[in-house]
Amino acid sequence: MPVSAAGKDNDSTGTPVVTFVTPLWGFPGCTEYTLQPASRDGVWWLQGVTAPHDTFVLSDPFIAHPEYGFDLSQSETDQLQVESTTDVLALVMLALPGSTSDVVTANFRAPLVFNLVKRRAIQIVCSNDRFSLQEPISLAAYPPREDIAPQA
Repeated sequence: MPVSAAGKDNDSTGTPVVTFVTPLWGFPGCTEYTLQPASRDGVWWLQGVTAPHDTFVLSDPFIAHPEYGFDLSQSETDQLQVESTTDVLALVMLALPGSTSDVVTANFRAPLVFNLVKRRAIQIVCSNDRFSLQEPISLAAYPPREDIAPQA
């Protein structure tokens, strides 16, 4: 299934929970996460429900690179229980720099793919090597959200 610019119900705060069909690589103890919008459009927080210290910053890869795309295998589509491509959201993990002189990078080779209706997710590995594991991106491409106040 081509993807392009297109468990529990809630945690203790009422935020919907998404279950990864297999744990994220390197984080075998947690499969349930909340996906919450950050203060920029297209940027999200992914926070572990049972391991809240397992928190990641994710972004919409199609904002940084509109030409980005990948295919989901039939197995991945089945695991996510995808019935319509409009139910799918793909996000990439960001690595934030240690200093202001460094750049933000995104892992375009292993996106996280969410079925928002079924609240299931999976991390896949793309065979397309056009983008890298540490693709530089600019957060300026993601405009500030007007409905969320920036965190102090």
